Amino acid sequence: MILVILEKTMDGICSAKNVLYEKYPMSARMYVTSRTDTAQLRRLETQPLLCPGWLIETDYDVGKDKLRKIGTLPDCNMVIINAANIKQFDKVKELLHQLNLSFKVVDNRVPPEGQIMGYISNELTIAEDAARYLIKKYHSYLPDIVAAVNTLKQFSFVDKQIAKRYSPEANPLALYELVGYLIGYNSRITYNEAVHIVYNYRYGSAHLLTYLSETLMQYVLVYEQIELGLLSAENVTEFKRGASINEIKDLNSYQILRMIDSYSSVSMEKLWYVYLKVKSIKKDRYSLYKLIYLLKLGK
Repeated sequence: MILVILEKTMDGICSAKNVLYEKYPMSARMYVTSRTDTAQLRRLETQPLLCPGWLIETDYDVGKDKLRKIGTLPDCNMVIINAANIKQFDKVKELLHQLNLSFKVVDNRVPPEGQIMGYISNELTIAEDAARYLIKKYHSYLPDIVAAVNTLKQFSFVDKQIAKRYSPEANPLALYELVGYLIGYNSRITYNEAVHIVYNYRYGSAHLLTYLSETLMQYVLVYEQIELGLLSAENVTEFKRGASINEIKDLNSYQILRMIDSYSSVSMEKLWYVYLKVKSIKKDRYSLYKLIYLLKLGK
């Protein structure tokens, strides 16, 4: 079966794929990219341990040949194709039609309100009307909700008044784009947009600095594994299964693949430089000004 999952979640929060992940152990999963080689794909021809079939995950732009290969595997396997927006969905839908492959669509662009409420309630001690306010304010857009939740974690209890005053302005730009801008990788935002994201965290600057430093260190650790010859785009699934570094185990396959892709354009020296600059910023009332100054590196 082929499922095209139309969603844009943060770190798997409220993802339609979570139900499938629960059914398939890591030993029965494979993430297929355009760089996955023939030897890797041959593994899909044999039944995995502890499961009748494979859970094969890929992205909308994997390519026609790879899609034909995984799309014609026996029905005991489950293929999920990620599409983050309608443009990506239309592209993969056209390709599937060209290949004469049947598929089903799961539209999870707006996750069920109950799931989002559950996520907010698990992360915060919060009044119900405050949680509903956040959902309404951000129109159920998960990247913004996650950013707001992380900002509000500084409070022992969040009522509606606190949620209104301290939650960041609605921002369609995902926070992780800020890291890409800082290191000069695949930047989808302008300098002014990056400054606007930082300004939105004027009440949550401590969280923002922690997020940036932790994510930059994850880049460093991934680069180290690449340089040791232990990690590549072809063995992400196997590497995650045996990973002993907690900071990498916490990443999903898509995040690791983005970091691997950045390796050819962002040097280790640049990563360390930006990381140390971010770490040197004290979490005080001047921290946002210092971070905005640092953003000029990406101009």
